[in-house]
Amino acid sequence: KLSKYEEKLKQIDSSLKVWIGGLAEGTTWKQVEEHFSAVAKPSVTSVMKRGTAVVAYKTMEDVETAMASLNGSELNGATIEVDVWVQKPRTEKAEKPKKQQQQQKQQQPQQKLQQKAKAAAMPVKKAALKTKESNDKIKEKLAAFSAAQKVWVGGLAETTTWKALEKHLAVVAKPKVTNIWKGKGCVAYESEDDAATVIATLNGSELDGKVLEVDTWTRPERKAKTVKEEA
Repeated sequence: KLSKYEEKLKQIDSSLKVWIGGLAEGTTWKQVEEHFSAVAKPSVTSVMKRGTAVVAYKTMEDVETAMASLNGSELNGATIEVDVWVQKPRTEKAEKPKKQQQQQKQQQPQQKLQQKAKAAAMPVKKAALKTKESNDKIKEKLAAFSAAQKVWVGGLAETTTWKALEKHLAVVAKPKVTNIWKGKGCVAYESEDDAATVIATLNGSELDGKVLEVDTWTRPERKAKTVKEEA
């Protein structure tokens, strides 16, 4: 018999659900929901077995933002995976008697290995496509702002999330769009004055044990080369 959360999840379209993996042992659904509320409050949150969970949102935009922003973020000391939801929980399989499962493993070991390999490959392929779509959407949002409204941030710690960066910068002015990747970030502001003030105030400030570089926005690939040459 399915729990009330599983029944509710079953009725929600898979495009509105997010798969979460790599949770620390003992992580509760409330902690997961609080973490994911940084994007938008989930409509349903359920922690499953083996360090996995699922959250459901009301819009596909929230789902895409959650995957783009929170994949690789830290929760309870563990780096979590946030991915597209590709299948329903295998409740029936989980409820099969252990004896029957052992017999099946003895009879068809090779077949089961092939099925597992195939199943593991599916979410990776779909996740790659979905992540690309999410990143493209964020790039579209950033493209709506002029270069003078955007700020380049370098020197971020590996564990720093977009939420932590946004909170750090919001002390001066609240960002409209925040995006991070490989130790760097791009932040867009409502006005050019906000961007200029943030650069003047927070360049050289410290976040998560790292000294940040906060500078004017240029093409990311050119900026990366400049930083390497100066270093």
